[in-house]
Amino acid sequence: MKKTNKLVILSAVMLVILINCQTISLSNVDASNPKIGIDINNDGYIVEEITILRPNTEVIYFQFNLESPENMEVALDFKWYYQNTIIAEYSGIYFQGPITATLRRDKETIDAFREGGYHVEVWFLNTLLIKDFFTVIN
Repeated sequence: MKKTNKLVILSAVMLVILINCQTISLSNVDASNPKIGIDINNDGYIVEEITILRPNTEVIYFQFNLESPENMEVALDFKWYYQNTIIAEYSGIYFQGPITATLRRDKETIDAFREGGYHVEVWFLNTLLIKDFFTVIN
C-alpha cells in the first residue's frame, strides 16, 4: 500500500472517531445557586446557608447546582483559599445536579480555622465556573 493511501485511511478513521465522540465545552456547562454551610441534612443538602463561621468549625460545605448535558462527565477543580492563599485543592468527575464540596479541619494538626476571609472556587477547563465567600470570626 502506498504511503498516501495509508494517510487517507488513517484520516477517514480519525474522522469517524471524531463524529462519534461527544464533546463538552464551556458553553455546555453552567453552575448556579452557590451556598456555604456547616450542616447537611439526610438528603445531602445544606441545612442553613451561612457566611460567618466560628474558628472551631469542623467541616465547611460548598454546594451548587451543576448544569451540563445529561450523562456527561464533567471534570471540576476545587480551590479553597484563606485570604489569597490556596489552602486546599482537589479535582473530581461530576454529573449534572447538586454538587457538594467539603473543607475539613484536621483536628490533630489545626486547632481552629484562622480568622479572616475565605473563598472557594470551582474551575472547569481552566475557566472559573463559580465561587462563594465566607468569613471566620471568633
